[in-house]
Amino acid sequence: MRLLTLSIVACCLLSACAVGPTPTPGTPPKVPPPASLTAPPQPLPPPDSGQMRDLESNHLATARAYHLLAQQMCNLLSFLEINHDICIKFEADR
Repeated sequence: MRLLTLSIVACCLLSACAVGPTPTPGTPPKVPPPASLTAPPQPLPPPDSGQMRDLESNHLATARAYHLLAQQMCNLLSFLEINHDICIKFEADR
């Protein structure tokens, strides 16, 4: 009788070990974004003078800087898998 009880206990324990607890899903490791996506924005260029030609040139340089920053932001959002409709036109520039 003792051997039978020991055999039953051993079978129950071994089958419990074989099945084991259900594994818990781990969180995926966080991958930092590339440095090109987290670079600070460049300072805006000041106008050379108050003349119309210089103001127009400054306006174009400022608009160019804005578009580069907007493209960088959309690339960062894309890396983070966040999609926005406004980023479609900036993603086409990649």
